[in-house]
Amino acid sequence: LGFFGELLLKAFPVAAMLVPLAGIGFTWLALNQIAPNFETPAIGLIPVYLIFTQYYGLGRFYICKGWYLPEALPVALFGIIAGWAYGLQSGVVAPVSPGAWAGGAFYQGFSDIGPYIGTVLPFSIAASFTDMMCLVSAQKAGDPYPIRET
Repeated sequence: LGFFGELLLKAFPVAAMLVPLAGIGFTWLALNQIAPNFETPAIGLIPVYLIFTQYYGLGRFYICKGWYLPEALPVALFGIIAGWAYGLQSGVVAPVSPGAWAGGAFYQGFSDIGPYIGTVLPFSIAASFTDMMCLVSAQKAGDPYPIRET
């Protein structure tokens, strides 16, 4: 980015640099978060329904006149109880031994990168464009700095 950043800023319009950011944002912040709910619909979709009805439809659980449960409480309680009832709580927390050295795993992992390069490379390009968008935003706000510093 330090070598080609100035050229990319001149070649691409600002809107073109926002497209990868929006696509990754939508994919990972929306679809990736709701996809596990379809894996176990009896547990995953009922909390989604509760979230939509409580937050957007004001469907609250009233305790007495003027008092109601916080919106997140029924969702969390249902998820906890249903998760334990269906036996999905195993493997939630994996123990980690303290002081484990992972330095060698860095070099060993290069042999496994082939299937993931189709994901890693677009994310790297999108991260570079996001970095340049920060630069453009700073320049528009009156705080210009060279792209080689990013």
